[in-house]
Amino acid sequence: MDENNINQQKPLRRTSNKIKDIYDAYVKNDKVKNIPISDSDTNNHKSESSDSNLEQSYNDDFRNDVLNEQVILEMHSKIEQLENTINENNNQIQKLNNDIIELKELSLRKTAELENFRKRSIKEKSDIIEYANEKLLTDFVEILDDLRNALNSTTNTSDVDSVLQGIEMIYNKSKKLFLDAGVQEMEFNPDTQFDVNFHEAMMMTNSDKPEGTVIQVIQQGYTLKDKVLRHAKVITSSGTIN
Repeated sequence: MDENNINQQKPLRRTSNKIKDIYDAYVKNDKVKNIPISDSDTNNHKSESSDSNLEQSYNDDFRNDVLNEQVILEMHSKIEQLENTINENNNQIQKLNNDIIELKELSLRKTAELENFRKRSIKEKSDIIEYANEKLLTDFVEILDDLRNALNSTTNTSDVDSVLQGIEMIYNKSKKLFLDAGVQEMEFNPDTQFDVNFHEAMMMTNSDKPEGTVIQVIQQGYTLKDKVLRHAKVITSSGTIN
């Protein structure tokens, strides 16, 4: 038997499977496919269509694995974005909660300050009403001193003129104090007409004055600046009797 005959009888073995090599090189998960690969003589008799189907199967598996990996990467990216968004929202919520706490504390402080201010205002208003005339009354205390001194002097002297002068001085001093406080006597003249805004008619009597003329002042009237402090009580004329 010669050497050529021996070589012809030996089965030829394939040294490489190109599709399998591509599959093993790119598939990440190293999945083992239950696809029989044989180097025996029976594989030599497979048709080209069988090899094409096998190659298509490998290509489909490879493409699916690649697509699945891309989907997973995209999902990881979206999850990371969502986690960042959640962290940002949590930080914003925490900031808003801190702001709410600060505003509540500020509101409580302002409420307490407002309540204290209200109480102070009520007390100050009450003090103003109660002690509004304190300065005026302090000035009028001197009038009491002068009147007391005048009374004491009348028991030790028989000089009526000096007593009258003392009383006149006290009156003028009192009148000045009233003027300084804005209190003035109502002025009357022989032709003053009755005015219901300033006068109070006590009676009417016949006279040679025209009807409604004030002919006598029974009690002096006073004004405080532009306001009537006390109406004057007067007698008015009813006209001349025919």
